[in-house]
Amino acid sequence: QVAARAQRHLCRKANAPLIRKGMRRCLLRCSLLAGASLLGSARHVVHPDTHWLDTDGNRIESHGAGMLQSPTDMRWYWYGETKKTDNYNEHGVNCYSAETIAGPWTFEGEVFPQTSVNQPDHAGPFVIERPKVLYNKETKKFVMWFHLEDAEYLYRMAGVAQSDSPTGPFEYMHGIRPDGLKSLDMSLFRDPVDDQAYFIRSVDNKYVGISRLTPDYLNSAGLISTHDVFEGM
Repeated sequence: QVAARAQRHLCRKANAPLIRKGMRRCLLRCSLLAGASLLGSARHVVHPDTHWLDTDGNRIESHGAGMLQSPTDMRWYWYGETKKTDNYNEHGVNCYSAETIAGPWTFEGEVFPQTSVNQPDHAGPFVIERPKVLYNKETKKFVMWFHLEDAEYLYRMAGVAQSDSPTGPFEYMHGIRPDGLKSLDMSLFRDPVDDQAYFIRSVDNKYVGISRLTPDYLNSAGLISTHDVFEGM
């Protein structure tokens, strides 16, 4: 019996590499089959390195974008800059919507044109970049923030607009320097635990500043944190 056990042990040891190789092949086949099954059942496949088209077959123009899943209808909304041209008056914010974040995306129109910006200290025209939208449960408003610039990129403001609907139109509220700081590339974040919203931006391209927003999301309520420049900001 001792000899038999020793022989079985030596056989298992000798065959271990073959067993491991076989298990790896089996796992690879299972992974490929699972991936093929998911791909076959997907309603819409995202292809990288190609221009995305909307449901009308037109190229999606929604750059520097932000996405929001609206709690009012659970659809995804994609807000981004319109196609850039030499005429600043043609610029604005486009909106697309879809049932899933993979699409297909339906063009909802230009929900905020650049010509809606009205600043007491500047006649324009203006540059609108990186629009982001949050839904405020208290005011029942969709609130948009964006980087507001002039043609020389020396204005360094944030623009704020709001709407009753995720598809606009958005009404311009004001352009500000949140907490008195020159603000450029930016984003928004809403804490799902307490609905507190935050404004994150590059401060004069020197550091990243994070500010709380007021309960209506229309203004900043004080700088709470600063950080070294983040990648992409």
